[in-house]
Amino acid sequence: MAAVARDPQQGDYVDNFLAYLEGEWEAVPGLAEEWVEWSAADRFDFSLDWPIREDRLMQVAALAQAGQLSPAQQERFDRLRAIVAQQRPPLDRLFQEAGLPASGPQGAVPPPRQGW
Repeated sequence: MAAVARDPQQGDYVDNFLAYLEGEWEAVPGLAEEWVEWSAADRFDFSLDWPIREDRLMQVAALAQAGQLSPAQQERFDRLRAIVAQQRPPLDRLFQEAGLPASGPQGAVPPPRQGW
């Protein structure tokens, strides 16, 4: 298989996206604790901003699908997908209980690879 050329600037923004996404998704358990203290308006604002995270996640997923991630980035992305798979259901429950739409497009980011 031919080596995939990677843009060094792309590597920097992918690393930034991964760090951002790791922080956001790892914070979901703490968010659940804070959620009950938030007003309906604060919950709504949060739900309006959440698609930014989903967009970044889909951008990294597209790069992964195209083989554009470095091995280290792919490893981080695989761990991130596991975190997303674990944290999306509780996040969606928070959104649903507040009468808000789901946190993101279901199935848009494939689950972590197993056995590859």
